Amino acid sequence: MGFNKRFIKFENILYRLENNEPLKNYFSADALFLTDEKSKKILDLHNKGVKDSEILKMIKNDELG
Repeated sequence: MGFNKRFIKFENILYRLENNEPLKNYFSADALFLTDEKSKKILDLHNKGVKDSEILKMIKNDELG
């Protein structure tokens, strides 16, 4: 039985959001390794139930810091 891990980068999150790919698919792994602070903030927002479109707006408006 395998162990599914994924390294999460902000650039990859942005690419998926801009191409209308659901973040739930990107974040579906046994272990996530977040490579930057923005990725952590986006994962936190996603886990709180914020819609992908709202997260993309926040990124475009530079609200993540």
